[in-house]
Amino acid sequence: KKLVVSGLCDYDPTSMDEIVTEFYRLKAAYEA
Repeated sequence: KKLVVSGLCDYDPTSMDEIVTEFYRLKAAYEA
């Protein structure tokens, strides 16, 4: 499944949760 963050045509909460979770995981790893 192709995720396009800029244009949320295929928006669904599950995908957004995964994106947000990944974002915070990377952010935490970067700041660690």
